[in-house]
Amino acid sequence: DADRPRTMQISVQAAGADHDALVAKNWKKQWLANGREESGITADQMDKMLAYIKAARSDLCHQSFVAVSPSGVVVGSAACQLWSGPAPQFDGDKAGTVWGVFVEPEHRRRGVATRLMQAVIKHWTSIGCQRGVLLCASEEARRVYERLGFGPGHMLLLELQPSNAAAPAPS
Repeated sequence: DADRPRTMQISVQAAGADHDALVAKNWKKQWLANGREESGITADQMDKMLAYIKAARSDLCHQSFVAVSPSGVVVGSAACQLWSGPAPQFDGDKAGTVWGVFVEPEHRRRGVATRLMQAVIKHWTSIGCQRGVLLCASEEARRVYERLGFGPGHMLLLELQPSNAAAPAPS
């Protein structure tokens, strides 16, 4: 690790449908890296993700990005689009969402995720978003997002089936 350069020379490129399978595979890798069990991911998840990306590209200004090394290897990806969740929307008030931010483990902590997120933020701005929503971040990745300006919002999470936590005492 000490011999590895601190930043990596990469290019971040907008990705089209030809990279959808890679983005979906990286999304799965992200969830597995964040502690999800592979057995909990349904057999048809790739098909569902590819259909989701196709629909989001059509209806929600979806854009995927890939980080490419000088040798042409994709070392990371991210996907973003307009938020379509149940938050109230006001005229001219748009939010973007990002998901599936993934960097191959051997290329982490070298600025790749930051560069991907800068491309995401630029895309959000280009489609008129005033804010961005990030729903899932590992503790390791949280530092990257906070350096880019992400902060706490009005959201609380309740794990209905906590894996390692004791149930709250009845009141």
